[in-house]
Amino acid sequence: MRLLVTAAVGVVSATLVLGSAGAAAADDAPSAPSLLVVTSALVSEVPGIVQVSGATPGSDVILTAGEVTVSGIADASGSVALSILAWQPFDATVTAGDASVTTTVPVAAAYADVRVDPTPDGVIADPPALGEGPNPAVLPISPERRASMTGVSWRPGCLPFRLLREVQVNYIAPDGYRHRGVVITRANAAERVAETFSRLYDLQYRIWSMHPVDVYGPSPVGTGANDYASMASGNTSMFNCRYIVGREHERVRSPHAGGRALDLNPWENPYRSRRGPVPNATYLPGPSRPLSPLVLTPHHPAVLLLKSLGWSWLAPRDYQHFDLVRKR
Repeated sequence: MRLLVTAAVGVVSATLVLGSAGAAAADDAPSAPSLLVVTSALVSEVPGIVQVSGATPGSDVILTAGEVTVSGIADASGSVALSILAWQPFDATVTAGDASVTTTVPVAAAYADVRVDPTPDGVIADPPALGEGPNPAVLPISPERRASMTGVSWRPGCLPFRLLREVQVNYIAPDGYRHRGVVITRANAAERVAETFSRLYDLQYRIWSMHPVDVYGPSPVGTGANDYASMASGNTSMFNCRYIVGREHERVRSPHAGGRALDLNPWENPYRSRRGPVPNATYLPGPSRPLSPLVLTPHHPAVLLLKSLGWSWLAPRDYQHFDLVRKR
């Protein structure tokens, strides 16, 4: 069973006490409420157990989460162990006889939580990881993807779709959960892009989100998708047929229109545009700079890795931006 439902990050285990009215005694005096205890010891993407106790022996104990239901029969002690494979914390309803409760079942992340305040607002969560490790795949642009890109990140006159590819790859988010990301890149760079993100995964370098920028709608200035919104939510992206941020009025075409430019974790790695740093100045070098492992510096393992793979880094003007320029 795999529960693909999202809730707030929880702890490894939690206990919930339920009160339910018992049957009235012969003298009509109210009985003490029965206690139903739900304890979780789940780790993301690893089969684990949700333990329910305090139920009536022999009663059916049912856990429902979305369209998924698991059940068991309480033993002589009123307990049952329910085997579950979950992606991350999920909302569930547990019932046993007359007792019922809706709660968030905690699921611990497989990796450490490395989030550092301030964090980006409006992060759009990507789907759960697929398979083990980075598990990269290079695919042609599907008709559905073409439709979502057209009029947003792509328009007539941009790179033809036959020269673009979709790279899918698993990544580790700052909270320690694994997701499946997508970047759109030039076809002749796709295999190297897949290798790059696979190696970043091996480094356990964290990524907030990684999906095509079309989900943010059209740019409020110039052409292409709304890169301002993408940066503000910490989204890692590549292809976007647009003008350079802050120079839209000059109609200067961005390297991202060529499909070989990468913006990596823009929230922690701002761009010094002519109109000021975007998406914020919080993480620019200085004594008050938050010490986040997502901040890229000249000696950061992720920067050294990308340089070894043929990427050129635009810091200190643009800390998030890399161009794939060198053949190996």
